Amino acid sequence: MGSNFRILPKHITLEKLILLLFVVFSSTHLQAQVFQKVTVTNDLNIDRSEVIAIQRSLLHTTVKKHAKKAFRIKREGTDSYLPTQWYDSDFDGVEDQVLLHVNIPAGSILSYDIVLDSTRGASSSMVKTAVFKHNGQIYWENESVVFRTPERSKSKPSAFDFGIKPSAQALESQLKKYKNKELPFQSLVSDVSHSLGLGATAVLKDNVLEFAEKIEKLEILAAGPIRTVFLLYYPTWGSQKIGEIKRISIDKSALFISVDVFMTQPSKALGYSIVAEGVLSQAKLTTDSRYYHLQTRKGEQELVQTVFFPYENPKDVQTFSADPALGTHTLFSYKPKDRFTFAVAYQLIPKTSAAAFKEWEQTVKNFELCRSNPLKVALKLPRE
Repeated sequence: MGSNFRILPKHITLEKLILLLFVVFSSTHLQAQVFQKVTVTNDLNIDRSEVIAIQRSLLHTTVKKHAKKAFRIKREGTDSYLPTQWYDSDFDGVEDQVLLHVNIPAGSILSYDIVLDSTRGASSSMVKTAVFKHNGQIYWENESVVFRTPERSKSKPSAFDFGIKPSAQALESQLKKYKNKELPFQSLVSDVSHSLGLGATAVLKDNVLEFAEKIEKLEILAAGPIRTVFLLYYPTWGSQKIGEIKRISIDKSALFISVDVFMTQPSKALGYSIVAEGVLSQAKLTTDSRYYHLQTRKGEQELVQTVFFPYENPKDVQTFSADPALGTHTLFSYKPKDRFTFAVAYQLIPKTSAAAFKEWEQTVKNFELCRSNPLKVALKLPRE
């Protein structure tokens, strides 16, 4: 039996097999070659979950050449690739950044490897940011929260509604229902009726509140999964024929969404209205630096709406009362400008829990602290 038993076919000798294995090993080694190292430094004494940007201009020449098909990032010492997103930071039609979401402990430095590998993609995940239309509403969301605004609204300013995503257990139940396929976005919305609305632009003229009644167009500038950016175009509105475009940005895991408002015909009376869902909502406004907290009681819970104005002088923003019949408790009025910027976040807390509100206040202060002290991102060659 010994002379007739062969492990290899006749045309493959042991020497050829060794050579073939060497070629395969060499190919795999090249695919996993580390071209650059990325270090992310958190100088603050708080844990952070944020999106960072890597400038395309700083990438290795070989990486830039094959970036669109084979660019991958992985944690140093691991073999799983992380989700990334090519991003046009100045919206000029050229993708000049790579976005990456990181979770980094307080006072830590994390290291990542940049490799080229066209054979495998990033780890699959249903978590992402997105914007979409559904039943006359425009929604935008990440894995924690969802916002919406009506495409048409005649009864009150078209402010932002808000909802909290279901728990992880509820999501698991939904996954089973859809047989582990990617869920439709609207199935992740547990209850948008918690919303009180913040973000509408309005003019108070002769004690009459003027505002846009519809959205003319939605234009998506970046479609996720790490960051979604889009434009809302409004037709001219009000007695002053104001033109308005909102640019809204939502990041993965972010509590705050960023809103830039571009205007024509700016007015001294121009402001952002906080819209409540009824005149009995017992709104209370408190001010802390550049933050405004609006607490509104909803059954056994209070919804805290927090708006942040990134201006050097908080006195640039003033508050005054508006028509409660529209559910509008406060307008934030500005000096005449053609562009305004703010960020907004929401949180539900038990109405009797002072500790929960203080915790939220600390979360908000941490947001400003992180905004003022961005994570440090550095690239270097592996041998450096």
